[in-house]
Amino acid sequence: MTDRLIRVAVQSRRRLVREALGAYLDGLPEFDVVGQTADVLALPDLCALRRPDVAVADVGRLTVDTVEALRTLRVAAPSTEIVLCYVDIAPPALDAAARAGITALVPASRGLDVLLRVLRRVATPVRRRRPDGSALTQRELEIATLLGAGHNVPEMAGRMGISPRTVENHKRRLYAKLGVGNSSQAVSRASALGLLEGAASPDGPLPRRAEQGRPPLVVAHGTRGPCLDQVALGLVDAGLPFVLSSTLDGLDQAHWARWHRGPLTVVLVDPGPEDWTLPAMLAAPAVVVHSTGPDLAAVADALLHGAQALVRGAEARDDLAALLTLVGSGYFAMDAAHIEDLTDWLSTAVADRTTEVPALTTRERDILVSIADGHTVLQTARSLGIAKKTVESTQARLFRKLGARNRAEALAMGHRLGLVDIASAESLRFRAADQTGRTHAIAASVGN
Repeated sequence: MTDRLIRVAVQSRRRLVREALGAYLDGLPEFDVVGQTADVLALPDLCALRRPDVAVADVGRLTVDTVEALRTLRVAAPSTEIVLCYVDIAPPALDAAARAGITALVPASRGLDVLLRVLRRVATPVRRRRPDGSALTQRELEIATLLGAGHNVPEMAGRMGISPRTVENHKRRLYAKLGVGNSSQAVSRASALGLLEGAASPDGPLPRRAEQGRPPLVVAHGTRGPCLDQVALGLVDAGLPFVLSSTLDGLDQAHWARWHRGPLTVVLVDPGPEDWTLPAMLAAPAVVVHSTGPDLAAVADALLHGAQALVRGAEARDDLAALLTLVGSGYFAMDAAHIEDLTDWLSTAVADRTTEVPALTTRERDILVSIADGHTVLQTARSLGIAKKTVESTQARLFRKLGARNRAEALAMGHRLGLVDIASAESLRFRAADQTGRTHAIAASVGN
């Protein structure tokens, strides 16, 4: 098996076969499905744009005409291996396939296991490729994704951290490579080639694959000084790989940001307003370290920005590794010394709002109780027997009714208005986070 992702393009006129095979391969750690198409004649264009290692074509009955149609694929992407799955074969097509440079023929009757073995075999050894001006760049693929999510140029510029002029330049090159003249045609063409699979939602981060089994990487960002040094020492003590950063300029284009395949976590030391762009840029959870205090306003600001853990600088070296483990499991954690003060602060903030109790549906109450139980969105979906998207949409309606911006604020408002039984507060479980006796509060996951 290769030591990297095997990039695969999938073709089948049967939508169920195409999508099922693509989803199955994409769920395996060694494969990355870079596009899907229904038309075998569109496969050369897809391979020219995405340069997969292997193109898998489900051709049904293999004929000479089908083989001839695939000759253009060999010209468009000479380094791409071609694997054909067939139900039956016309005898002349066998010789034609050999002359056309088809890499492998797999009878459909042999099943998925044989296909996987063939894909793993033909994708090795790893070949080095020179950049090709006809292939889509990562930026152009991001532009296509954002177009598919309905973003305009200013919105794309803001999300990608580049100028509108640069976005327009990328769009022009994208249109030229796709052979289209406007954004609607670009989205249609990209959809037909499966380039928008897993596209980002309008409010979500750009997609970044984290391979299972890969080691995590911690990005520690802040002003150089004793607190950042304590963070670095804590990461060294824990044996965790990390990157130190003191500037945001060009950070998303750094080598580690572009090529690290495992999960990322951002540690922000005394973050300012501009520093919160880093977790969004890397689509990574954030842990906040305060060198002093902090005061309750700083704690509230971190929570409202989506921080998943907070720790004092004095405890950073000893506690950081434990907090990163909790965050990696989807939990929120903070120093227990601030829990009572923060609860009082939230109660005061809630008291300033209307005391009218909103009418919640049964499903919305179920979601609120699940938040109180500390469940993640996925855990809530499983416990209620509904889809994750249903949980997310119901949760969004719940937030609007409560005037909340995140799960923690919704829970505080629910308690204040009597929508959650106070006895269920024990679900905010206080656990020992280390052997020194310091206690952290494990509250609700912030997977909203």
